[in-house]
Order: sequence, then C-alpha cells, then structure tokens
Amino acid sequence: MPKQWKLLPKIKKESVSQFPDINPVCLQLLFNREINTQEKIDEFFNSDYLDDIHDPYLLKDMKTAVKRIYRAIKKQEEVLLVIGIETLLLIFYILYLKIIQKNLELIIEDFI
Repeated sequence: MPKQWKLLPKIKKESVSQFPDINPVCLQLLFNREINTQEKIDEFFNSDYLDDIHDPYLLKDMKTAVKRIYRAIKKQEEVLLVIGIETLLLIFYILYLKIIQKNLELIIEDFI
C-alpha cells in the first residue's frame, strides 16, 4: 500500500504578519507542531534544557541503541548514525561521544 501523505494546512497570512521576524518556512514548521503563540515560540527557541527537555529514554529502543553505541566505542568500531529531525534531541545526548570517540559520524537528514 503506497504511503498517504497528510498535508497540514498552509499557515495563514495573518500569522505570518504577526511574527515578521521569523522566516515563513520556519513559522510553518512551528505552527505544524502547535508552537503558535509568542510564549510557545520563545520557549522553543530559548529553552531551559534542564527543565524543558524530555528523557531521551522515552524514545523506543533508546536503551538498545545506547548499549550498541557504547559497545561499538569499547570495540573501537565505526559508528554511523542517520537521523531525522524528529530525533534531533538524540544529538544532544550523544554529542559528547563525538569528543571521546573519533569513529563516530553523524548524518542529519534534511526533510525540508
């Protein structure tokens, strides 16, 4: 069965004019994620990561992935991570691995 894309409605012109400092494409992405008030936008761009970030272990199979990455580091294997934007938080969790492990390569897919 072919994938059915669900397109969200295009952002209204009034919303674009309400936030003139934000690129319309970025604003569309924010609104798609229900980040649609000045307060929510400010919180998104100026997050207090200690208070606002969610536990990465809530992601499916995170424990398995972390164990596998650590095992690869221990064995000095090369690690290639291909992630989508929705797993961007994973970067914050594993960035320090790049510092201690020279064989870690990170690819972020561009879906825009």
